[in-house]
Order: sequence, then C-alpha cells, then structure tokens
Amino acid sequence: MNVIEFANACLFEPIGIPRHTNKEDRSKEDQFNFLMSKEPKGNVWYADPQDVNTAGWGLALSANDLAAIGLMCLQKGIYHGKRIVTEEWVDAFSTPYIDLDERFGKMSYGFLWWIIDAGKRIYAAIGDGGNVIYVNEAKGICIGIAGTFKPRIFDRVLFIQNKIEPLL
Repeated sequence: MNVIEFANACLFEPIGIPRHTNKEDRSKEDQFNFLMSKEPKGNVWYADPQDVNTAGWGLALSANDLAAIGLMCLQKGIYHGKRIVTEEWVDAFSTPYIDLDERFGKMSYGFLWWIIDAGKRIYAAIGDGGNVIYVNEAKGICIGIAGTFKPRIFDRVLFIQNKIEPLL
C-alpha cells in the first residue's frame, strides 16, 4: 500500500476527510503555481513521478479537515469513539526532540509537529502554506486554519493564542 492509499484508508476516510488523489506536476513552474495559487486545490497530495507523496508538503486539506485531525489528536487518537491512531503515537509525535531558535518561534520540534509548550501539551502542525492544526490539550481546544502560502508562518500560533483562544 502506498502512502496516499494508507492515508485514505487509515486516516482520512475514518475521520470523514474526502478521499485524496495524487497531484503530480512535471515542472518547477507547475509546482510553484500550485503553491502560490489562492484557488481551491481539491483533494490532492503532491507526489513525485514514482507516486511517492511528499512527507511535509503538498497535502491539500480544508480547515474542517485540519480541525478533524486536531480533534483526533486532542482525544489521544480517538475520533467519534473510534481508535484511529494509538495514544502512544500521539504522545510520540508531540514530544519535543529538538529545541529551535527565534527563527522558528523558539519552539521545539517533534515528529513533523511543532511543540509550543510541552508542559501544557500545546502543539501544532504548521505548514509553509499557512495551514495549521493547533492542539491545546490543557484547555481542550483544537483549531484548524487553512491559509495561502507564506514561508515560516509561525505568527499563526500567536494569532490563535491571542485572538482565538480568548474567545473560547
């Protein structure tokens, strides 16, 4: 089973995210246009010519899709009563393994997730495109934001903490 088939069967479909297909562009210009376009991308995930999906880039999800993943994480791998991933995996990817400098918002990094506050169990998946899955276990909050391209968009965390969390 390749990555997109696995994601569709084991993550997306069980939590109500539409089935995704591979997006393959042959040129650098096509990839740049995909990245910079503000038009909806559809249910796609970037793949190379061998149909290998990129691990940290090119997955098009809506804000609702992002929030669904966040809710599953908040509930330690369970979504609407169904176990999707193990609690141990949620703990593993949200554990800090490296501390980073101010260029990266002075956050720590887990397995493709940014650790905002390990003690309070606040972490986020932050995409270069501005997409964010934000989870604050201490407050029982998960937030999904879909955005357009802006590199190193760590200001989204401050926006969530200063503007959205106080409203909840």
